[in-house]
Amino acid sequence: MKKSEGAQKNNKNAFKHGHTKTGWCSPTYMSWIGMRQRCQNSCVAKFPIYGGRGISVCLRWQEFVNFLSDMGERPVGMTLDRKNSNGNYEPENCRWATSHMQRMNRRPQ
Repeated sequence: MKKSEGAQKNNKNAFKHGHTKTGWCSPTYMSWIGMRQRCQNSCVAKFPIYGGRGISVCLRWQEFVNFLSDMGERPVGMTLDRKNSNGNYEPENCRWATSHMQRMNRRPQ
């Protein structure tokens, strides 16, 4: 075994979750990326209505494997939804929802 191979196996950041490959990301991974971008990246167009108004992602979900463990795979035809639209992204407040469910759950404008 080469020295570099051993180092990578011992590096916790080298963990493979199987949701990304060169040029491809799973729908579940894309939902996680989108959630974090809306809340944490002020350059993203939707930041003002998420992170800009105080919506945050819980500390546990900063790691994709924890998000996957709590939410499971994203079902076909569903996207990530917050039950309380004024609440944060955290296990108790999130679910996979259809577009109809999300339209019914919008906050008053």
